[in-house]
Amino acid sequence: MLIATIFAPSEVERVYGETKIAITTIQTQASRTLPHITLGVSGDEKELDRCDGTFTEMLRYQGAGATPTWAAHNNCGGDAILPWEVGQQLSIDGTTYAVVDIRMLPKRVATSEDLLGIQGELTLQTCLYGQQMMKFVGVEKVAAAASR
Repeated sequence: MLIATIFAPSEVERVYGETKIAITTIQTQASRTLPHITLGVSGDEKELDRCDGTFTEMLRYQGAGATPTWAAHNNCGGDAILPWEVGQQLSIDGTTYAVVDIRMLPKRVATSEDLLGIQGELTLQTCLYGQQMMKFVGVEKVAAAASR
């Protein structure tokens, strides 16, 4: 394991992340509860790096026509969104939402323009483990998603 960590850290991180996500998914299915997301403060990297289990509204993604984007580091609770597909239901601060759109973008170069057209009332974002990619998940309240 030590050799793998030294010579293939991204691969170790990816396998760790996939294992953690699989365990969390099984726990959520067994409990028959919706995955839960908590929205926190607005800000940028400083607020995101607090790693307090909430999603931070990222001011850098604000722009004309862009939906509010809330992010959390994958190792700070953001990985909850990694296994989600369109149709997944979740709870945000006590309200049921559904995933209506997904976008994968390269890390560190995505801008608010890359998010134009993403469906949903708000977007959740986190990074993939061991990869230079980010996952953006557009969500909207279930009543709104059902009327589409």
